[in-house]
This record gives sequence, C-alpha cells and structure tokens, in this order.
Amino acid sequence: MKPNIFFLSLDSFTANKCFGKNKSSKTPNIDSLIENGVLFNQTISSSDGTELSFASIFTSKYPSQIGLNGKIVTKIPSTIPNIFTLLKENGYHVYGTLPEPSPLMDEIIKNFENSDFEYRANFQLYDGLGQQILEKFKMNKLSEPWIYFIHLLDLHLSISLPSEFDKDEFGDNKYDRMVSALDVWFGKILEKIKLDNTLVVLTSDHGEYIPSINYNGKIISNFYSDAAAKVLWNIETNLPSQLLPIRNRLFSVGRKMLKRKKAKEFSGLDIPPNKKRALLNNRNDPNGYLFDELVHVPLIFSGIGLKSKIITNMVRHVDIFPTIIELIGFQPLKVNIEGRSLTPLLDNKPLEELPVFMECRNRITEESRSVIGLRTSKWKYFRGKDKTRKRVFLFDLENDPLEEKNIKEQNPEIIKKMEKILEDFNKESLPEVGEKLTDEETKKIEKELRKLGYI
Repeated sequence: MKPNIFFLSLDSFTANKCFGKNKSSKTPNIDSLIENGVLFNQTISSSDGTELSFASIFTSKYPSQIGLNGKIVTKIPSTIPNIFTLLKENGYHVYGTLPEPSPLMDEIIKNFENSDFEYRANFQLYDGLGQQILEKFKMNKLSEPWIYFIHLLDLHLSISLPSEFDKDEFGDNKYDRMVSALDVWFGKILEKIKLDNTLVVLTSDHGEYIPSINYNGKIISNFYSDAAAKVLWNIETNLPSQLLPIRNRLFSVGRKMLKRKKAKEFSGLDIPPNKKRALLNNRNDPNGYLFDELVHVPLIFSGIGLKSKIITNMVRHVDIFPTIIELIGFQPLKVNIEGRSLTPLLDNKPLEELPVFMECRNRITEESRSVIGLRTSKWKYFRGKDKTRKRVFLFDLENDPLEEKNIKEQNPEIIKKMEKILEDFNKESLPEVGEKLTDEETKKIEKELRKLGYI
C-alpha cells in the first residue's frame, strides 16, 4: 500500500518559534515529530506571501517561472504540473482544508474530493474547525492512499487566543501561547494517523514579525487587542465596494499615524534593529523587505520510519514537492522543475547548495514596493524590483544572522555577483503568462488581502 501524506501548513509560522532559543511555547507533539523525523532548520520560503509561496511549494518552480510576476494578477497555469494532480493521476485521493481559497489556487483546489474544503478565514481550530478535521479521521472519510493538505490561519495576526492558554506557562506572548494551543490539536489529529504508513509534512507559507521582545528581562508586547481585531474584521467583511477608495486612504493614513506613535513610544529603548522591526511592523513589512523573520520557515518530515535527524543545510520551498515524491517511493520527477529531492541529505550524502530566489507578495495596488532578492547560507541580498534599483540591502549572514548591518557600500563586488545571479535567473523566468483573473476574482482577492491586513 502506498503511504498516506498528511501535509500541514501553518500560516505565519516563523522558524524560530518552532524550534530554538526564541521559542517559549509548549509543543510536545511538534517536538515528537522532530524527535522521530527530520528537521530542516534552514528552510527558506520563496516569498513573504501565501499564494506565491504555495505556487512555489506545489509546482517546484519559483513564482516568476510560471508567470506569477508583475502587476497583472494571474492564476497558476493549467499547463504547469503540481503535486496534487500528479498524485491523483497515480491513484491518490486528494483532500484539503484551507481558508476561502484565492482564484490563484484554482488548479490546486479542483483536485480536492471533499466538498467542505473551504472555511471562513476567521473560523479557527478552537471554533470547531479542529473538530471538523478530526471527524474525517474518526469517520474514515479518507480513502487510502490519500494526501490531506491543511492550511491554518490561527497564528496569523491578529491572534484570537483561547482563554485557557492565556497563561505564562504556555509562552511569553500571545503568539507563542497560540503555538501551544495549536499543538494540543495536532496531538488529537496525530493520534488518529498511522504514522508507520503516513508521511507527515509540517511547514509554513512564510514567517511573521512577532511584536513581542525581551528587553532587559522584561517582555514588551505590541499585539492588537482581540476586540479591535474583531471590529476591523467585521468592517472589512461588510464594507460596500463603493467605499473602498475612502477606506484605503483612511487605512493608509491610520497605519502611518500608528507607526509614528509606536516609533515615539519605543524611541527611548536601546533595542537592536531586528527587535525594532518586530515592534513597529506588527504583521508584515510594509516595504516588502525580505528579512529572515518573514522567509525562514519550519520544515519537518516525519512518519514512515524516518530516522531522527537535524539537517542544517539551507533548503528551499521548491524542494518540498520532489522530496515528498521520492519519500513515498515514486521515481524521481522527470518534468522540468526548479527544486530537487532532499533525500540524499537523509543519507548523509553531499548536496550542492543552490540559492533561494525570493520576491515579496504580488501587491495588487502597490507595485512600487515590489522587492526581489536571493539568499545563500552566507549572503542575503534584496532590492527594489523597479528599474532604479533603489532600496538595496546586503547582509553577511555568517557574521550578522539577525540582519542588522546593511553592508552594501562596503561590498560592491559581492553585489555585482548577486546581480549577475539574479539577472541570469530572470532570463529564465516567464512573462505574465498565467490566465488573467476576471474583475470579480480580482475583487475577491483584494477583499481577502484587506481582511488579512496586507493591503
């Protein structure tokens, strides 16, 4: 029997909150997956946005390689193979649970066999979503072999934390406490899964700025209040389209005022740049900058007899698809993809490092803020995508892992090398070839992005 695949994606789950010294949550079930599986602790996302990240994971190509770049919002082309279509063609049953999917994902969701794959974005595990997922296992609603893809928004700011977890014992702040809360549900689900015949994959679409820091032994947090989040959510959901221009202007002014207020409030604190970024941005980077807080994500493979191993090599979102395929016993992919299987690393075999190409989310109304870049284990380089190539950043990750000192002025030769790699990559990228969205589909995407605070 072919192994089942349980593929769990946690929106906004940044790597240093899954493992390492910055984690304060209690996660016995995630820890067990790591202890009984493979942790890639240097996994880098292709983007700071969900749709672009998903496109990269599911097709094993970078977004620009399948025409998802530029101002025109497009769908994943039907001509590009994806993991769900491939598995379905090879006898797998495909199931999903994800929030009100964007039209960008049409080529993915059309493979799902369950009609209840979609849920409201503010409907979370402790609202009943967890029980709905659990029922699928209790009632044997999944025909084997299956792949079940779940994407959860519980960690997406603003966080609606169950009161029983709002205690110091579960973490230093709301985010870490929600990680503890999620872990309880993971345990309930994992109890229903036969791990000897199921490959468990846990990752994230992108990371997040966590507005909570330790300052001289004291925790300073700057989360939105639950009450304010609910009010804003209802406004965004029910706002008539004719009022959107006014709303956009008000929100733009409001965000600038809020950031100035925060900057003034924290101006007296002697805090490093990476902690200041977390406190001031409070969701994502308004400039589209690709700091590691936003692109360094967890990646765990567990089950099917995998041995415990922590792999420190830098790996990429585009490597997940071919790795899954080989771990379940299929032959290596023969289609034209960018990623490669990571299975040699499981056997202590060498694998040449390849750079990660990154781009900020496809901003519908703010193309001037688009950012592209690349990352190696040594360097992080990103810049504005516009022709003037302003906003240039270069960091030496070996000596400055927190990306606090921009060394672009001192290293013109390194920047020249980075630019050459970027330019060669861009020559292989496709123009905007994906199917253009209808006006209705574009409005739907804009509405969802507004509700989630992205535009």
